[in-house]
Amino acid sequence: MNNINKNIFSIGVFALLLGTAIACSEEEPVNMPPSFKLYDVTNVMRTSATFSGSISGNLNHIKAYGFQYSLSEEFSSSMTKEIQVGENPSTGVIEQKVTGLEGGERYYYRMYASTGASKVYSPSEF
Repeated sequence: MNNINKNIFSIGVFALLLGTAIACSEEEPVNMPPSFKLYDVTNVMRTSATFSGSISGNLNHIKAYGFQYSLSEEFSSSMTKEIQVGENPSTGVIEQKVTGLEGGERYYYRMYASTGASKVYSPSEF
């Protein structure tokens, strides 16, 4: 085999191996946001209540989770308070007693999960 044919052969083998490696490589799974389920508010008193819910699905990247509550359905930043319940959640019910509520007001609440870079939220309830 002359040098030109050796180079062409080498390039062909390299391309074949590279194509095989690319075809067999596993792609990173697309990160799907977790699923939330809010439960009814319990232990409702004049200035406190207990929020509860659960998180399921892809929990590997969650660094913090908890509840937000607000007097505004839009959860505007000036009217929203956040309570971090924990880090690195596991499946199961999450509960948090919330104090300092104002009697006679309607509050909206939702769950959140944060990866540190972004936050996802459950639909809100009131």
